Amino acid sequence: TIVTVWVQQTPSGTWQVVDNASGKLRTEGGLAVPAHQKCCVVKDLGMVHSVAITCKNKVGWSARSTAQAQIVHVQFPIKALSPVTCPYFLSCREFVNSFVNLSEQKFCMDGDHCYCPECHKRRGDASAYKRGSPPATYALPIGWGRFGIKVGDEHALALKQWHVCYHGTSLGALHGILHSGGLKAPGSKLNGRDEVRTVEGHYVQTFTRMNRFTKVKEEFDPRQIFVSPSIEYVSWKEVYCKSIRFDGKEFKVALQLRIKPGTYNIGQQTVSSQNENIHPNMFSNDELEWYTKNDTALVVTGLLVKFQDAPNSTNNNAAA
Repeated sequence: TIVTVWVQQTPSGTWQVVDNASGKLRTEGGLAVPAHQKCCVVKDLGMVHSVAITCKNKVGWSARSTAQAQIVHVQFPIKALSPVTCPYFLSCREFVNSFVNLSEQKFCMDGDHCYCPECHKRRGDASAYKRGSPPATYALPIGWGRFGIKVGDEHALALKQWHVCYHGTSLGALHGILHSGGLKAPGSKLNGRDEVRTVEGHYVQTFTRMNRFTKVKEEFDPRQIFVSPSIEYVSWKEVYCKSIRFDGKEFKVALQLRIKPGTYNIGQQTVSSQNENIHPNMFSNDELEWYTKNDTALVVTGLLVKFQDAPNSTNNNAAA
């Protein structure tokens, strides 16, 4: 992404360009500006939403002061920047940009959304909604930042009639999912090469169990694609979503999808041996897993990211 900023020359001849949202220095200069031009052009600032000019006086660098310098013009590429400016979302975006280019064709910034508690409260959204035909309940991903992923015209119907669900994943697996275009069942090939593996510690062979949702015995094959209407379930502890340390924080990634009604089964949770309610007041533990072998019945619509401060963090670029 190229952001061009024209900076008017200051009396001191020294200036800095700062990202308003993060407060980070982007570039600086001044003396190289020809006096007769009165302004200079700064390029390659990266993904910034807005900038501030600070200038040096006798005391030192002023904070966000534009008294001696001002932005003459800021030119952003069309659709180069997300409309979401929440600091929490911007931190999520910085993390995502460390491993994928959000300006790539597969991403759709119109689908960017911040679900941090502050933004959620300000909008007055409910905590859950119904989508699809017939309608099915899904929980909003409160506490996460969402980055939209383009859906082809062939899946336009999915956005109107299919159910909303989530899939927890790791950073390593995410690369394969994004580049292959969707989820695959264990044993399948990604890009014709790497085989999708069952999550370590999970069952790999078919076994008989009582489905606590349907109250019927079933031959349960764990080599399927698993999703859930609950973001809390797919991000439960470190089962599916593996924490990644970056810039003094612990991040997790997940996917938001649409799944075709009638193509999946519903069953009980399988991530905890304890008698604990994983998503209380919304879902029973007996309905938290949706599973299917039909990878064409799923469409990825968004990348989800959340973070918290990392305890005793020493590696600030684990995702790089």
